[in-house]
Amino acid sequence: MKMNKSLSKNELIHQLLNLGVQPGGVLVVHTAFSKVAPIERGPQGLIEALLDGLGAQGTLIARTLMG
Repeated sequence: MKMNKSLSKNELIHQLLNLGVQPGGVLVVHTAFSKVAPIERGPQGLIEALLDGLGAQGTLIARTLMG
């Protein structure tokens, strides 16, 4: 099911916190951007929301692929 409305950074942060992501915590992310609902500012918006949700003391671990 595709969503037409893009999620804002604040909406995504709110969802992350509701899922149990804690500021100052560690979050491991393994996903393809194409599998995530449309997000304002695309992949950069997703990264910003993840980092903002974790705060300055948090740690984001994400797999990257280079072609």
